[in-house]
Amino acid sequence: MDLRTAQALIRFGLGRRGDEPLPTDPAVWLRQQLSAPDPSHFDPRPNSTTAAEAFLADRANKPKP
Repeated sequence: MDLRTAQALIRFGLGRRGDEPLPTDPAVWLRQQLSAPDPSHFDPRPNSTTAAEAFLADRANKPKP
């Protein structure tokens, strides 16, 4: 892996996903990453009540240590 590829993978976000091949052109890969939608955003975003209910339901399903 050349230095430009390594810098693009490490510096911008967490790098490539494990199943993605190494980019042949790091600059193009980076532009594609910046123009794509962020996969961590939820549509529609949950409101506080929904988030709290999900949190409590998750806690209720976990065994106590």
